[in-house]
Amino acid sequence: MQTTYHGRRTLVETGVAMRVNQKMKGKATFDDIERAIRQGNKKRNANPIEEGRADIVPWILYNRLTTAAGTTTSVEYDFFTTPIGGAVFKQDTNLSQVSTLEQPQHFNTTSLQFYFSSRMTSLDIGTFLDTYYCEFWIGGKVYAEGPLSQFPGGSGLAGVSTQNNIGVFTNGLPSPLAVVDFRIGDNPIGHHILQGQSFKVKVITNAGFATQTNTGNIGLNLLTVLEGVLSRGVQ
Repeated sequence: MQTTYHGRRTLVETGVAMRVNQKMKGKATFDDIERAIRQGNKKRNANPIEEGRADIVPWILYNRLTTAAGTTTSVEYDFFTTPIGGAVFKQDTNLSQVSTLEQPQHFNTTSLQFYFSSRMTSLDIGTFLDTYYCEFWIGGKVYAEGPLSQFPGGSGLAGVSTQNNIGVFTNGLPSPLAVVDFRIGDNPIGHHILQGQSFKVKVITNAGFATQTNTGNIGLNLLTVLEGVLSRGVQ
């Protein structure tokens, strides 16, 4: 590739020229800069998987569990223990392994959120919130716990419709700001799930309850979300 340095340069070429010149303490020649650009072009045309480097992206890990209408809820629900496969689809979870991320991924968890389907009855949602508590486990340690109402979903529907006496209820407000943020005090990154480390969210009570049998009721439909930053291989 021929590059005329007394004419106009592309942004990429300008950036390369500046970096090479800085590295060589202002003594870079045109040949040095052209050589660096040619090497960069070869890398761009090569296999994009780069060993030892990470792709950092905002991400969520999610899992949905259900209990049919008119049945008694379980005393414990373990989220992120059933990956995609069989009757479990992408709308239920985006985990591909049991309680672990694919290697070499790791995840900084900045928030834990619970979202009840708006098709559930308000009585079932209220009873569940009053009856259950949660624990967020990483490895063999609990990193967050408390009533589910303290971990709002920050998404979904809000408001009430008077048509056919149908109401819409959610856990918290549909705003990404209305969530718990683990990045407080001396913890600027949240709770870190290391490569290969197990994690799960437990929702627990001492006694379940029978969900309503109203027409159209779906029973329990609860989505758990871990929001944060995912580190994965560059490709």
